[in-house]
Amino acid sequence: MGVSIFRSAVLLACSAAWSGCATYRAEPFDQDAFSQAWRSRARDDAPIGRNHEPARISTTAPSTPAPFSIEDGLTLAEGQAIALLYNPTLRVARLKAGVTRATADNAGQWADPTLGVDAERIISSVDDPWVVGATLNLTLPISGRLEAEKRRAKAEHFAELIRVAGQEWALRHRLKVAWADWSTQAKRVELLEELASRLEAINRLTDRLADAGSLSRIEARLFRIERATRQSELSAAAARLAELRMELHSTLGLVPDAAVAFSSETAFAHTPVDAQGLAANNFEIRIAAAEYEAAERTLQHEVRAQYPDLVIGPGFGSDEGDERVLLGVSLPLSLWN
Repeated sequence: MGVSIFRSAVLLACSAAWSGCATYRAEPFDQDAFSQAWRSRARDDAPIGRNHEPARISTTAPSTPAPFSIEDGLTLAEGQAIALLYNPTLRVARLKAGVTRATADNAGQWADPTLGVDAERIISSVDDPWVVGATLNLTLPISGRLEAEKRRAKAEHFAELIRVAGQEWALRHRLKVAWADWSTQAKRVELLEELASRLEAINRLTDRLADAGSLSRIEARLFRIERATRQSELSAAAARLAELRMELHSTLGLVPDAAVAFSSETAFAHTPVDAQGLAANNFEIRIAAAEYEAAERTLQHEVRAQYPDLVIGPGFGSDEGDERVLLGVSLPLSLWN
């Protein structure tokens, strides 16, 4: 009777432990699906994954924001919005922040119960030779270690979010610089094309004057040399413009052949520096402060981990047919560690 009850209790505990285990399902990397999603980002209906949303950072929005549309040319403000969503470095940083978030969400959980089984068989001739006992050991977190672990995980996740927000602001700054370089180079190419067109008309005129004898061949050749020099500058400037455009595509997270027209008519307003608010809004200082807070929480957790937690083990047993209720208490002694 006692053995059957004991066997049932053991099977029930094993079933409960098995049902509480998480399962693993492999998710291999799909290169084709990734490439297709990457090439679809130039469309207006491109999906945005919830795991790649930009971090929430306080900004001052205009009173009447313009509608988002890339049909009339991509402006700097629209490009910043696209870069915050699609820049590959930021997407990876947000996914890494998801790891610290999962750690914070699952921190401070109680230790799993431990099932202990003791069995003895009496060799001498007795009616019931079995002495069995089963205990379920539970750890009571009286040391405060779990709360310290929660605070540490939350501090580490907050520091990671500050790092992501700092990367977003740095990306916006890099995009402004790259956009200004591209706009300047686009204007330079436009002026060189206009100059080359005028030199072409001047060369046709000097060739006619040279044929008529009103201009020497040497002087006409000088105009052709000037035209060739400017044409060479135009080719180099056009190559540099294409390189800057590819840099913009890379920063925005778009494919190189994305059909996106950039608008060079962008006003780069000068923002006055607030000396008092500079330290409060400096991400390097905020990141250092968040890392310091995480280090403090880590130290607090390590200190609390020195104190032992109480382990109690209620159970049920049978001794020569006599059913018994068991209770074990243990307390680790922090002597060596």
